Amino acid sequence: MAPWRPSRLAIVPFLVCALTAATEIPVMVPAGSAVAELYPLRKDPHGSQGALALVADQRLNLGNRRAMQDWYMFGFADPPPVTPPVTTRALADAELRLVDGVGATLSSLPLSTPFAALRAVALTGSQLTEFVLETSQGGFGQFTGTYAKPLVVQGGAIRMLSATDAAGVVEEIVLVRAPKTDWRMVPAARGQGSEIFQVMCRPAEGAGDAFGEDYITYRQEGAIWRKLRRSARGYCVWADGFPSFSAFP
Repeated sequence: MAPWRPSRLAIVPFLVCALTAATEIPVMVPAGSAVAELYPLRKDPHGSQGALALVADQRLNLGNRRAMQDWYMFGFADPPPVTPPVTTRALADAELRLVDGVGATLSSLPLSTPFAALRAVALTGSQLTEFVLETSQGGFGQFTGTYAKPLVVQGGAIRMLSATDAAGVVEEIVLVRAPKTDWRMVPAARGQGSEIFQVMCRPAEGAGDAFGEDYITYRQEGAIWRKLRRSARGYCVWADGFPSFSAFP
């Protein structure tokens, strides 16, 4: 499922293909914002014939996003020229919205950063019916990288996926991408859909100069996602920048 990327309009119409006919849905956004990414939904499996929309500051685009992000987080060079300048009006934080068939907002998720991305993925089957929401954060003395959260739309509502670990603790799945920390979505070892591998590098306890390496697998078992972890000591150096898949539990 590929997103439709609209132009910079305050009211963005798009077409949703239904079984009977296409329906035009006006997506209302605040002045100065635009629908950056938009995915039509289906009654089955999403429980809605509306859309999932990522709303962002209209001054951001594919051409200036990286430079704008570097300036926002670290102050490198000058900010990209936009109107109005970001030095006089800060970028608005992004927002994820679920809208119905007439454009009314069913639910929304404000994001604490202007820099976000949304993509469709196949987590539970062969169809691109689930999503991953990525947000970028950073700055001097702060975590710099991206957080990604897998999510589904069910019963007309946005639901973040959670996983259960070996101790029975249930936590929301949050995937981290940063130096020496990364994740991959790979075809499931059994059945359809995908598994998620997350590797994390951290300071190790005790003497020595090695680091702690955490190998985490998120795997669906029936209606439940499981979190499997294996820890080791090492130097967080892998061929091609990511461990062999055989290292994951």
